[in-house]
Amino acid sequence: MELNNYRMELGAKLVNLRKELGLTQEVVAEKLGVTTQAVSKWEKGESSPDIPLLKGIAELYGISLDTLLNVPFYAKIDVIEDRIEEMMNCMPSFNNRSTMMNDIGEEIWRLWKTVFMQEAAVNGQPDERQKKGRRVLSNFGVRMWDDNGLAAYIRSHMYDKFENLQPEYVEVIKTLLHEEYFKIITLFRPEQKLTRDDVCQSTGYDHEKVTSILFDLVSRELLVTQDNRFYLSAHKGIAISLLLSAVYALQFGPYSTSEYVMDE
Repeated sequence: MELNNYRMELGAKLVNLRKELGLTQEVVAEKLGVTTQAVSKWEKGESSPDIPLLKGIAELYGISLDTLLNVPFYAKIDVIEDRIEEMMNCMPSFNNRSTMMNDIGEEIWRLWKTVFMQEAAVNGQPDERQKKGRRVLSNFGVRMWDDNGLAAYIRSHMYDKFENLQPEYVEVIKTLLHEEYFKIITLFRPEQKLTRDDVCQSTGYDHEKVTSILFDLVSRELLVTQDNRFYLSAHKGIAISLLLSAVYALQFGPYSTSEYVMDE
């Protein structure tokens, strides 16, 4: 399904939702703070609503955001992914927080779950192994989903790359698994900044040890420091999250998928 077709489908859905409530385009426009022409273009499939308006539209029509943006099972996965990426790109950075981060973040997670489960389907029907929440190993790769917040999808061709991993980066992982390093990296959350005193207080380590480890992680580009605060690197720092997720995956299971939702 191309983007234009997706817009047409979304437009048709908006028309039906509006008519079901007996609303005019003028009333919808007034409630959303936009022009009647904008509402008309959405419904004709000529354009899509701006991301910040999506939650308001869903609330106006009494449906969830993932239901509003959902497309039939036969739709191409990349169209859904493009829509999710568009939403994510419009999310405010941690330097400019807003309630939209929390409001839309959970909806994005649900949309990704839909994509994940659709790709795990067999012949248009849910893969029963996936529906029951067990890890799926196949020729395509590895899939697992945990409703608590872990999702993993590794395609088979990635395994060919594992044979050529550079030793220097393997050593980085070994370092992160060292007890003292590991205790420190578990303190960091995405977009959270910690001072050395924060780390000392949480770990019980002395100032000298904490300083040494923090700046070692900075030198490896896993952490970034600014104004005497430390936070995860947006690039290599993701390795820390992957590593911690791997430990979680070993510790817990089987993985739970509470529901599989498919359009009629």
